[in-house]
Amino acid sequence: MLVMPGPNLWRLIRSDLDGIAADDIPRRAANFVRLSLDTGWAHELVSTGDNEWRIGSARPLRVLSVSRQRESIEGTILADRQTSVPDTIPSVRGREPWFVIVKFWWREPAQEIRFPGLAQGLLGPYYELNGAQWVLDRAVQSHVDERPSDESWSSAMGETVQNVAVGGLSGLAVIALLYLLSQRKH
Repeated sequence: MLVMPGPNLWRLIRSDLDGIAADDIPRRAANFVRLSLDTGWAHELVSTGDNEWRIGSARPLRVLSVSRQRESIEGTILADRQTSVPDTIPSVRGREPWFVIVKFWWREPAQEIRFPGLAQGLLGPYYELNGAQWVLDRAVQSHVDERPSDESWSSAMGETVQNVAVGGLSGLAVIALLYLLSQRKH
């Protein structure tokens, strides 16, 4: 399947067998996309906001929805699990899977990748299309041209650093106050 320059939308299917909660899915979905794009472990998953990450050439990556219902996604179809894999229809384990919509901006030329599907084993995730934990349901190239800039990344990181610094300073102030109170003579 292809990953195209610009906005890509993926509808993923996630197994429900491990009892995962909807709140835990976005970060795992971003990690699944990271592994599927063959960025490997060289590119770290860096949070840039709520349900938003930066992964190598896929930035920003946003998890738009997590639902038990299959939502439609519009655009030029790049891959579909019903037709893209010869001799099989990729599947996940379980009865009521989660459907996850992920949008990312691909910042490189078109790239051919294998059809995304992962299972979880004792030694970590491995490629699997049938009875997997994660599988791609459909990928489209979005026609909505909302070009993101790295300025949003910079400002997001600046705000994060500022929040950590302020939080760290207030923590130090509390520690200093406790120390001073402990040094008082009764």
